[in-house]
Amino acid sequence: KIKVESIVADGTGFKQKPKPDGSNRGEMKIVIGVTKDRGLVPYGAWGDESWKKIGREIKKANHPSPKIKFKPIAKMLVTDGEEELIDGLKKLTVEQQRCTWHVPYGLGPILRKEGLGKETVSEIKSDLYGIIDIELPKTDFEKVRLEDKLELEKKTWLAERSLEELILDFKDKGYKQAATYLQNAKDKMFTYVRSWLRTGIVHPRVTSQIERMMREIGRRIKKIGHGWTPKGAEILTRIIIKRITSPQAWEQ
Repeated sequence: KIKVESIVADGTGFKQKPKPDGSNRGEMKIVIGVTKDRGLVPYGAWGDESWKKIGREIKKANHPSPKIKFKPIAKMLVTDGEEELIDGLKKLTVEQQRCTWHVPYGLGPILRKEGLGKETVSEIKSDLYGIIDIELPKTDFEKVRLEDKLELEKKTWLAERSLEELILDFKDKGYKQAATYLQNAKDKMFTYVRSWLRTGIVHPRVTSQIERMMREIGRRIKKIGHGWTPKGAEILTRIIIKRITSPQAWEQ
């Protein structure tokens, strides 16, 4: 088994053969691991399972004996914040990281529902990107000066304080849903920074590792007229994942 440092998970909708209730909406769920050197390790694709069942399946496959206490298979779970996904997979990792791209993206529609105009929403999203956009040093951890590490920690603390101020501002103006959304995201926003400060290991802060797959999968299984069975969609999805993560093995 290949050791991974992070787990990234996501889902995308597709049209499947109609169910007994007439609904034809399916969801393809994908879980991949990210190694220390940024390699990708696929855990699987599921077309008709809940995130909770997927989490149990991955746990069972990586738990040699029920007599031994289960150890998380990775340090960090990186998600777009979907509650069912987090609830189903959180036991597989030690910590969680909210995708720093999805947080401002998800805030936009909430602010529009709160009655704000397009330009105002765009300005708030831009400000939020500026607050949470913290880059890690490019050099090796051992070569980063202590002063620079302390400066990074200070920058993270200031970013968290700015988020708190934005949340309080939302509350004062009556934007309750936006305030709650940011409050729920805040505690998991800078996990990647603090983990690097402790260990020197770089974890993803966005779900981009899986998004190329999702775009390619969506292109293949979302075409009009395709009425997939969940099993058929799973097979095609696994082929796409294999081609992306192991091109040489796919050619063989």
